[in-house]
Parts: sequence; C-alpha cells; structure tokens
Amino acid sequence: MLADHQECDVVVTAVAPAGTAVHADGHDGFIDRTKHPSWWSDTPRAAVGDVMRAVVLDGTRTPTRFSALPSDIRTARGLRHTEPLARLCPPPTGDGRAVRWAAVEEALGIAPPADYKQLVRTHGGGLFAGVLHLLEPGCPDATYDVVARTTERAEILAELWAGGEERPPELLEGGTRLAPWGYAEGSGRFLY
Repeated sequence: MLADHQECDVVVTAVAPAGTAVHADGHDGFIDRTKHPSWWSDTPRAAVGDVMRAVVLDGTRTPTRFSALPSDIRTARGLRHTEPLARLCPPPTGDGRAVRWAAVEEALGIAPPADYKQLVRTHGGGLFAGVLHLLEPGCPDATYDVVARTTERAEILAELWAGGEERPPELLEGGTRLAPWGYAEGSGRFLY
C-alpha cells in the first residue's frame, strides 16, 4: 500500500470523463479530473502513456487516490516534514481535541498551513519537547490558544511599530498578517 502524502511518478493507463487511471510502484491509482492541472488551466489533458508527478491523497482507497496538482504536491511535502518529528517525539496517546479549522481560519483571518494543522492534530497544544510551546486553536489552557495569542501579539506588534520599530518589508504588502504558532520557553521569542 502507498502511504498518504507519498510523492511518485505515475503512468497514465486509461482516461475517462471522470478522471485518469494510473499505475505507480506496482499499485493502481486514480486521479479525479479536478486533481489534474488540465481542469484548472490550459495544461493538456492526460493521455495514455503519459508520466506525471503525483502525490497520494488516500492510500486506503481502491484504487489509490492521487493528485497531480502542484498545490497538493506542495502541501504533501509540508506534511511529510512532520513525520520525522513524530518519530523523534512520539505523540501523546488517545484522540486529540477536534479542531474546527473553518472557524479558526475565520477568527485568524488566514488559513494556517497544512503542516501546522498536522502538528496540532498529532501533538496538541502545550509544552513540546521541553523547549517549545505549541499554540493550538481552542486549547483549554488559554496560554496555548492560538487565536487568543494572535490577537495579543497583533496588539503588541502594532504598539512596537507605532513607537518607531521598523516593520519587516515582508509585512508591507496589503493583507499580510502574522500569526504565532509557538514560542520558545523562557526567551519570549515567538514563532510566526
């Protein structure tokens, strides 16, 4: 079985109106038509024999579900970076708290990246590895609540910038916001 977020080259074996049948590493797969770049742009449609880069969306389905969208491939690459961390710092046992990400995104005014969401799903908020405080949406301990800390940090940063502290050039573009996802123990340094 192929693992979710695994990236590989796939060979197109058949094309239908609903999508594209593919073969990868000895496994049959399927790319829904909306998960192929031709659905969203002027990229040519897939043809039998084409080889393309794709990522596993759901390795438990038969056939395995893939995506050839560059955005899904980038997201999967980000999620794969959290896997070694889980091996080094095993997550707590039990089911974590459910997060309603749509409500969090509305409250923050941004969509948190997929790797942050995975980190929260895996570990939850709190002191991580004795060094890093991971902020979590809706954390029962308000100290670790990402929405509350984002509001607090926005006020502090606004005061700094109003007092003459130079704003980083990356934040001069309209609509750019900072949202903290953690802070270092004892240093006062926030990670955005």
